[in-house]
Amino acid sequence: MSKDANPPAEFTWVPKRTMQQCNQILHGPGAPLEVQSAVVNGRVLKVFKPTPPNLRLFFLGSVQKNANADYLVFEDERYTYKQTFDAASRAASIFRDVYDVHKGDRVAIVMRNYNEWVIAYWAAHLLGAVPVCVNAFSPGPVISHCLTLTTPKVIILDAQRAVRLTSHLADIQAESEATGIFVVIKRSHDGEKTTKAAMKLKDVDDWDKVMGPNTKHEKIATSESWKKESPCEWGDDGSIFFTSGTTGMPKGVLAHQLGNLTSAFQGIINVLRATLRRGEIPDLATPPPLQKSFLLTIPLFHVTGCMAVLLGSTLLGGKIVLMRKWDVEQGIDLLIKEKITTTGGVPSIALDLLENEKFLKTKTYLDLISYGGAPAPPQIARNVPKLHDGGVANGQGYGLTETCAGCINVCGEDSTARPLSTGLPFVTTDLLIIDPKTQKECAVGEIGEIWMHGPQVMNGYYKNPKATNKVLTKDGWFNSEDLGYVDKEGFLYIKGRVKDLIIRGGENIDAVSVENAFYDDERVLSCAAVGVPDQRLGELPAAFVVPKHGMDVTEEELLAGVRERLPAFAVPVMVLVSKAHAPLPTNPAGKILKDPLRAQAKASWENRKRAAKKAAKSKNKL
Repeated sequence: MSKDANPPAEFTWVPKRTMQQCNQILHGPGAPLEVQSAVVNGRVLKVFKPTPPNLRLFFLGSVQKNANADYLVFEDERYTYKQTFDAASRAASIFRDVYDVHKGDRVAIVMRNYNEWVIAYWAAHLLGAVPVCVNAFSPGPVISHCLTLTTPKVIILDAQRAVRLTSHLADIQAESEATGIFVVIKRSHDGEKTTKAAMKLKDVDDWDKVMGPNTKHEKIATSESWKKESPCEWGDDGSIFFTSGTTGMPKGVLAHQLGNLTSAFQGIINVLRATLRRGEIPDLATPPPLQKSFLLTIPLFHVTGCMAVLLGSTLLGGKIVLMRKWDVEQGIDLLIKEKITTTGGVPSIALDLLENEKFLKTKTYLDLISYGGAPAPPQIARNVPKLHDGGVANGQGYGLTETCAGCINVCGEDSTARPLSTGLPFVTTDLLIIDPKTQKECAVGEIGEIWMHGPQVMNGYYKNPKATNKVLTKDGWFNSEDLGYVDKEGFLYIKGRVKDLIIRGGENIDAVSVENAFYDDERVLSCAAVGVPDQRLGELPAAFVVPKHGMDVTEEELLAGVRERLPAFAVPVMVLVSKAHAPLPTNPAGKILKDPLRAQAKASWENRKRAAKKAAKSKNKL
C-alpha cells in the first residue's frame, strides 16, 4: 500500500536511553518485570514472570497489601480494599450456594458505573466464574442477544436495565441458564417510578435483600464457600466483553486469565518506560507520598475501563473514583476533591478538559492524562504537557476489545515529540504491518493492516468460530483490520479502519490524515472524514467539522487551510460544518460512528450535485 513519510518530531527530544536499554532494565533477567516464555492454550507467549496464576490471587494480594486504603468512591459511598473484599466474598458465596454458580460459569453484569459493578466482578473471580460485561447503554434487543449468547447463571442489573429488558426477561431466562436476576441498590438517579417498576418484575431479586447484612442468606454469605472452587490457571476463561456491533449484533470476546492479568501491568510499564527514557531510575520500593487515584470517566463494561483502569489501579493499590456519566464540571470538582492523579479515557474527554477555562486555571494533583480508543487530535499531545507548568504528562495507547485494551502505548516526552503516534508495543507484544493484498510485511513507513501477537490477544469470539477464523490465526496472530504504519524507531501510527479507507480513482486516502489536516486549525473541535460515491472515480473525500464553542468557521476557510496540508486528491470535495456546534454521533465508547455520517454525506453531496446541475441549466438558458 502507499507510503507515509515519517512525520518530523515537534520538539527536540533526545532520550537518555534507547528503548532497548529501557526494556533490559525493566524486563531482563532478574528485573522487576522479567519476561519469560510460556505455552498457554497452545500458543507460545512472552509473559511477565511476576504475573499471578489467576485474577482471584491478584485481587487477594492487593487486598492484603492495601486493606485500609480507599478503593472505590461513588458520590457519597466509599469502600476500602477490605470492605470491597468483604462485600465480594459475601456475593461469591451467595452466587455459589443460592444461584448455583461455579468455576467456569458466567456471571453477567449490566449496569452503570456503580460500586456494585466492581463487587460483582470480583465476586465472580473469587469463584473462578467468568464476568460477562455487557454494554449497559445498548437497546433491549442487543442486551438480550448478549445474554442469551453467553448463557449466564446470574444476571446483575440496575433498575434502568431491568425495565429496559421487561419484554425480554422471559426469553432470556428460557434461553440462558439464569437462575436469578438481581437489581442493585436503589438509586435516586433511576427515579422512584423506574425502581418500583423494576421490583415488580417476575423473578427479580433485590440486591440489598439478598446480599445485605442480616438477611435470610447470612449464614451462606459469611461461609466463604467460594474457597471450595478450585483456582484458575492462566489459560482458563477470564472475561467476556463485546465488540461495538456497528456492523451487526455485538460479538462476545473471550479472553483468558493471562490476558486480563497482563493488561494490569501495561499502565505502570508505560510510565516506567517514560521515566527511564528521561535518564531517571524509578523508585519501585518506596510508596508514593500520595495514593494513586484514577477518575474513571468511561464505562467499566469497556476493556479500557475494566482492564486498563480497574485492574491497573488494583495492581498499584490505587483509588478509583466512579462517575455515573461524564460531565466536565463535575469531573473538575472530583479532580480537586479526591486528589486525582490520573484521568482520561477517549480523546474527547481530554479535549473537554483542555477547552475548559476552569480546568486551565485550577491547580490539581494530576500527573497524567491518558487516552485512546479513537484517533486523537494532535493538539492533545501538544497541550497537555503545558498544564501546571509542565507537571502533567500525556499518554495515549492503541488496542481493541480483542487485545484486552492497550498493548501499544506511549507517554511523556516520546508522546509529545510524536503527537500522531500511539506508541510502541510492549515487550510482550509482537507487531507486524501486513500488506492486505500481498500478505507480506510492509516496509517502514508503508501503510498496511496492523497484526498483533501476545498474551493479551483473545481466545476468540464466543461461540463464533467463523468470525474468529477470519481475524485470528491458529498460533495467535490477530488481524485488527486497522490500517497503520511504523516509523524507523518502531512507533505506530494509526491511519484508520480498512473500511474507512477512501479510494479515489485508485488513490488510497486514509481518513485519519484528512482529519489531522483539519485539526491543525485551532478552531476545530472534532472532525470525521468519509467517502461519498462517485460514478467516475469510485469515491470522493468529504468531511464533517464541529467548531469549538464561541468560534465560527466556514467551509471555504477550512478548505483553504487543508489544501496547504494535503495532496490535491485527498482534499475533501465537501465540508459540512456544524453551525449549532452539535457533536458528531458516537458510540458509548466515544468512537465516532461513521456509517450514519456516510449516509448524511451521500445525501448532501447528491443535493449539491442536483443544485449545481439546476444552476448550470438556468445559466445556459440565459
